[in-house]
Amino acid sequence: MPLSPLPLNALLFLLIRSNPALFSGRSPLLTHAAAATHSAAASQVWPVPALESSSSSSSSMPAVPSEIEELNALNKRLLQAITDGDWETYKQLCDPSLTCFEPESKGYLVEGLDFHKYYFNLTAAKKTTSVGKEVDASAPAKVTVTNLKIRLLGNETAVVTYNRLMQVMRQGSPETVATEETRVWHKMGDGKKEWKNIHFHRSFPS
Repeated sequence: MPLSPLPLNALLFLLIRSNPALFSGRSPLLTHAAAATHSAAASQVWPVPALESSSSSSSSMPAVPSEIEELNALNKRLLQAITDGDWETYKQLCDPSLTCFEPESKGYLVEGLDFHKYYFNLTAAKKTTSVGKEVDASAPAKVTVTNLKIRLLGNETAVVTYNRLMQVMRQGSPETVATEETRVWHKMGDGKKEWKNIHFHRSFPS
């Protein structure tokens, strides 16, 4: 199932946020664009098969960068925190100024964590799941991630795309809720920088 593209305003927002010099007088636009083109040519997209076979002895498979393995683990941890309603872990993995477009935001760009904490509180109260639909809280949800791809954009930014399938029970019947997601991770902090989720776009399949 193909992923829905990010809206143009979201792409522009991420460009400005990740590369403010691109839109300032400190860096010539053409010079920056040429460098970006060179970087893009050297970049690679790492799909799930490459990640799963990274420990294989096959010489035909390029070594998976440690950053890719780390991002894969962090993204899994983030999704598990959402499923479990683990607010502390979610808050730890996200930047306080996290931005998003998702069905619950009704097309508006949301900034900050307060919007998301509301849904975590509902999950803790066993009234809803991370996708905002009432389910049988006695049956744990099962999450499957498909079509996972990770692209490094330079040394400090990465884009992770995937489909998330959540199996839940509603009124005694099993149901699968599917979403298409893009998450942008960025290395942040003083001294030793850590990956933080700075933006995501989530939508239901059309």
